[in-house]
Amino acid sequence: MKLSSAQITNFKCIEDSGKHKISQVTCYVGKNEAGKSTLLQALYKLNPSIETDRDFDPVYDYPRRLYSSYKERHETKPDTVLTTEWTLLKQETEEITRTIRVPKPVKKVTIKKDYKNELKIYIDGKERTGINLASKIEELLPTFVYFTDYDKMLGNVSLTELNQLKSQNKLKMPHRIFMALLSLVGTTPEALSSIGKYEELSSELEAVSARISSEIFEYWSQNQYLEVEFRFTHASPNDPAPYNSGLIFRTRIKNTRHRVTVNFDERSVGFIWFFSFLVWFSQLKQTYGKNLVVLLDDPGLSLHAKAQADLLRYINEKLSPNFQVLYTTHSPFMIDPSNLLNVRTVEDALSDDGEVLGTKIREDILHVDPDTIFPLQAALGYDLTQTLFVGKNVLLVEGPSDLLYLKWASRMLEQSGREGLDSRWVITPSGGISKVGTFMRLFGSNDLNVAILTDFHKGIKSHVRSLKESGLLQASHVYSADMFVESDEADVEDMLGRDCYIHLVNRCYVLKGNKRIPKVKPKSAPNRVIKEVEDRLKSKGIHYNHYSPAVYLTENPKVFDKLASKDESLETFEILFKEINTLI
Repeated sequence: MKLSSAQITNFKCIEDSGKHKISQVTCYVGKNEAGKSTLLQALYKLNPSIETDRDFDPVYDYPRRLYSSYKERHETKPDTVLTTEWTLLKQETEEITRTIRVPKPVKKVTIKKDYKNELKIYIDGKERTGINLASKIEELLPTFVYFTDYDKMLGNVSLTELNQLKSQNKLKMPHRIFMALLSLVGTTPEALSSIGKYEELSSELEAVSARISSEIFEYWSQNQYLEVEFRFTHASPNDPAPYNSGLIFRTRIKNTRHRVTVNFDERSVGFIWFFSFLVWFSQLKQTYGKNLVVLLDDPGLSLHAKAQADLLRYINEKLSPNFQVLYTTHSPFMIDPSNLLNVRTVEDALSDDGEVLGTKIREDILHVDPDTIFPLQAALGYDLTQTLFVGKNVLLVEGPSDLLYLKWASRMLEQSGREGLDSRWVITPSGGISKVGTFMRLFGSNDLNVAILTDFHKGIKSHVRSLKESGLLQASHVYSADMFVESDEADVEDMLGRDCYIHLVNRCYVLKGNKRIPKVKPKSAPNRVIKEVEDRLKSKGIHYNHYSPAVYLTENPKVFDKLASKDESLETFEILFKEINTLI
């Protein structure tokens, strides 16, 4: 089962989050106190990895300002907290369809959970009951794993204290992580009490240490001279309680560069968190296999910016191929600029008249409070800056809208098995053809392979010719939009084709009636489609920003799916990409 959407209601600061889509990796961005942690905590309770975390309690969890009116009806009409939609895999579709005995294949299931902590199952909008269906859903439902930035393993663990807490059912996450470590070597706190098995345990721990260390340092670029060591000793009576009696398990970090070891707790907070998460998650994979949904609350908050980029790479390369990952952040370095469609904003919202609406989750990432989207702006700005220095192969375009169109076309082509833009090209907006010369003089000596895609019309023809003749780069590396359409003047928008672009503008600006741009091009209309659109909208009193349709396309990549002209548009871009790819 794959989680496809969720809505949270009546939980702490969330009165109604609104329904939002969930991807394989979903990033929630918002300010402090916006409700990011709250939404993950609510989702976690659907099917948590720790049984004692399962129940919603209205006394603690219901929005405080509304609780007095709710408690009277709680017993007879408990409010819903979670509404989740799930897409079934082929085998799951067959099993569920067979279980409820319906002729039409069941491909989607809605699961709700209320303050009575009962799961309710809906198929095709109708609630379905029955022991067989409930047990089948519970069998297929993934386990939710919740991990916060504050969850870290202890460097020293007293077995006496650990066994006492375990017997009292008072284990906290630091102890659970340590028990996960023991589980990885096939032992328990009780078994550790037999010191006679030390040598056998030591070899097992060394093997686990080597494996986890190898996985860590594949994604830990901060310091490659560290090794993890485990020691199992009798307590020293001079140590503080509870480490002054019984058996003590110690985790130490060895720095091979300086040839010293230090207590695990004395290493950087970021390293401790990363190690702790890998131990905890490795044990959960052993228990549940791939049937997990991973919830990470502000992961890597204490990490350096470069280490956060390493963590993001770990999420994309190691976790996302097998698990859905939902994580919160307010750091620009934990946002993947190439996957902005997977970002959701979290905002503590007010109505226009100042009424408190509570936490809202939105998919329209560019239409919220400026402070909320600041990390997005910073991530994009950092990404664009990095391309100027890191990208060996740079494709210069005039503006950000050109970048978005090229990204869209390349992604669509690749999804259909055709040739997109080679991933080694870094697309960089230059701010206009007149600034390309400045860019080349500043960075041209950095052994960059530069190509240019520019518009071509009356106002800039001389600039394009001058650039080809300047010797700053080979003339064959300069491409203009008119080379790929049947017109002597063209912009990148013309490469989309008039049908596609007009359809996009009509949808973006919600143009209806006489404001809608006609499908048939008027005889008096300019050759360039953006000039036609600009003139048309101006005559209707509508301000036209040619960046807005590009953003709309990014947020709605399937807007052209029903247009036959989409294939012609993609073919045009494929010709361009094939030409440019030959330059590498």
